[in-house]
Amino acid sequence: DWTAGFSKSLNVFLNGDAIGEPDRRGRQVRDDSFLMLINAHDGDLAFTLPPAAYGQLWMKVLDTADPLLAEEESPVVKARENVAVGARSIQVLRRV
Repeated sequence: DWTAGFSKSLNVFLNGDAIGEPDRRGRQVRDDSFLMLINAHDGDLAFTLPPAAYGQLWMKVLDTADPLLAEEESPVVKARENVAVGARSIQVLRRV
């Protein structure tokens, strides 16, 4: 419920190791894992990254508040560290 004052943020873990469908040859499909940080609030928010079981290191690959982001310039962030997400923006981090 986005109209409630307390529900203006969301994070979603997309686990590339848990794809349930096999490929055409019956092998397990694996892909990169991603973390989406969604801030619908009108101010910046700090998101605490999940524990190391989800990934020890993360790199920002998309930031709607910074459309000129170059992945090679993005610092690596460790599990449990805070990441600032701009007002009304989304960041996508890739597990490295």
